[in-house]
Amino acid sequence: MRNVRHSLTWLLLIASCAIGAIARADVRVAGVFADHMVLQRRVPLPLWGWAEAGEHIEVKLASSAASATTDQDGKWHVELPPLEAISDGVDLTIQGKTTVAIHDVLVGEVWLASGQSNMQYAVKNALNAAAALRDANRPMLRLCTVGSKASLTPLDDRGVRWSPSTSDSAKGFSAVAYFFASELQQKLSVPVGIIGAYVAGTPAQSWTDLAELQSSPQLAHYVDALNRSQKAATTNPSKESAGVPTSLYNGMIAPLKSFPIKGVIWYQGESNTGEAMEYRTLFPAMVRGWRKQWGDDQLPFLFVQLPGFGRRQTELAPSNWAMLREAQAMTLQLPRTGMAVTVDLVPARALLHPKNKADIGHRLALLARSIAYGEAVDAWSPMFASMQIESGAARIRFTHADGELVVRAAPEERAEPSTTAPSEVTGFAIAGADHKFVRATARIDADTVIVSSDEVNSPVAVRYAWEENPQVDLYNAAGLPVAPFRTDDWPQ
Repeated sequence: MRNVRHSLTWLLLIASCAIGAIARADVRVAGVFADHMVLQRRVPLPLWGWAEAGEHIEVKLASSAASATTDQDGKWHVELPPLEAISDGVDLTIQGKTTVAIHDVLVGEVWLASGQSNMQYAVKNALNAAAALRDANRPMLRLCTVGSKASLTPLDDRGVRWSPSTSDSAKGFSAVAYFFASELQQKLSVPVGIIGAYVAGTPAQSWTDLAELQSSPQLAHYVDALNRSQKAATTNPSKESAGVPTSLYNGMIAPLKSFPIKGVIWYQGESNTGEAMEYRTLFPAMVRGWRKQWGDDQLPFLFVQLPGFGRRQTELAPSNWAMLREAQAMTLQLPRTGMAVTVDLVPARALLHPKNKADIGHRLALLARSIAYGEAVDAWSPMFASMQIESGAARIRFTHADGELVVRAAPEERAEPSTTAPSEVTGFAIAGADHKFVRATARIDADTVIVSSDEVNSPVAVRYAWEENPQVDLYNAAGLPVAPFRTDDWPQ
């Protein structure tokens, strides 16, 4: 009997220890905070995580410190004061009953890069990849990857991977994001962190939060689709797919809330070309939702206008890609947005994934320097401003023409060089009252273009680069291509 009592005592003691171990929650920090990360300079720095309820937490970074007590759910939150740039790695420590140490932390500029496959497209596959990777060992450039994750409800935490930029870590990272961040780091001379959150083949509605979809009657069908998926997921969890409205916002963007960033770069639209008219509502709604998440309705949001796609055509034809580019351009009505025009960066037989990603990163970096940092740089492509009919021709004026327009040889990736005379421009079409567009003759007159055709005596409308894959060669003096446009609003 004594042996039995002895055994029961030991069993109770073991069970008590096990229960105690289960009850104790080690200090944990949100997954976005990890070794080699960059924190945004010159803004308050929130940090958060979990531990036992009522536990005292102390956080230290460089010369800054803050403390908090976890709430009844075990959540803690502190805010460190703004810091200037820190270029030599320091430790971040979070101490309670246990301690978490995060090593090699820098402070500088942080950007988020998102979208679909052309943003995901890796450095190793880009034009001149070998040279880029030889130059990729940059200790003050940090690359962060958010793994693909779809969720039917917003997640509050995700683990990420931060890495110093090396030839090895950069090769699989987004080429557009890498070239953008690399140029910013060199121009600003401070650490730069770029967070990559992208999934190939995904539509904008998957990246839009529920509140924004609910706010527009035109987008209500996406709310209905989400409700159907949520019902189906109760018996089939595989319904949490990347194509479901809100799913990628929930799984990849919502967990980053409260992590300060300087701005966003975005490259997407291919998956929405069949709904170009709806994209006029959907894309601005997505931008507004992201800005609300970060509590900043002026958060810089820079995006890539779709390049050309498919084989270049001899005859003019309706184009979903042209319509989508127009919808993207209309989003510039939102403050502190910028659009990198890329219709010139493709060959005559354009595949879905153009290889020239360095020029795209460069154009986005110019926009960031202008919009986010207030630098006096030529960052904007010329855009249509007005049309005036003069003696059977149309004179087109532009914003951001910089006093001069030029015909420029196509980028090196284009299959055929430009053969036009210095003032003759390709890519224009003109129509009269019959709405029938024909290819036009166009010539530069200082910072305007005069467009005409022998087939149209009384022009009423002009279009430029209004094709799936147009041939274009019109630039401003800064070397930025004129954005596609149309002066009409006729059905295609």
